[in-house]
Amino acid sequence: MTQSSYKPPIVLVIGGHDPSGAGIQADIETCSAMKCYPVSIVTCTTNQNLKNLVRVSNCLTSEVLATIDTTLEEFSPSACKLGMIGSSDLVIGLGNLIQKKLKKIPIVVDPILAAGSGKNVADQELIDAYLECIFPQATIATPNFDELCKLGGSSDSKKSISSILESGCQALLATDIKPQQPKITNYLYRSEKKSLCYEMARYQGLYHGTGCTLSSGIAAQLALGENIETAIEKAQEFTHLAVKRAIDFGFSQQIPNRLN
Repeated sequence: MTQSSYKPPIVLVIGGHDPSGAGIQADIETCSAMKCYPVSIVTCTTNQNLKNLVRVSNCLTSEVLATIDTTLEEFSPSACKLGMIGSSDLVIGLGNLIQKKLKKIPIVVDPILAAGSGKNVADQELIDAYLECIFPQATIATPNFDELCKLGGSSDSKKSISSILESGCQALLATDIKPQQPKITNYLYRSEKKSLCYEMARYQGLYHGTGCTLSSGIAAQLALGENIETAIEKAQEFTHLAVKRAIDFGFSQQIPNRLN
């Protein structure tokens, strides 16, 4: 057997561990399915299942940053995806690290402010840290409707979108902006460019980790060299198909099937 000379692009995925299948596990599966190599950094562990989030245990900021430093001694990522960070202290630390060591690669931010079960995992201090330290360096952020309103400080989505873009975020993909409608609607906003609208069928039921799948899919496509619009389109197609063929264990939520 001869070894392959192919070297897949590397995606640095930074986020929380969810034993029920979202978070860093969804990132790893998505990047692998898209023929990228995921290098994973865990920011926190969670005691949760598909129905309840019991506890979040944040990793030490110094340990997380040291682990990334060690990783970057050998691995040169082509993109980075940030998921659940967990503490404002770590948000600030990651902002500094991105500025020093990851400035030249696309940064995809999926600002996890609540668990899939609905429980909040972010306070105002963390939200402020996102806006000050992470969003000014983000290639694209992918908040859902609730996250959009919390980050932008207004229930008026247009005001929130403007506020987030003014922070320096290059692009904003507002996901499921009309959550009660029969179709899923995502909007791409960029300063001084016309917004783009994406619509797709909404499948019945609840699905765990769709936002993680979409954002890490975008990061993987950017690592593969796609432009932002193509990366979004391919990631949405992948996520939609993963939901269509989701695994149903008979629990409160189904699991997007990212690997088949």
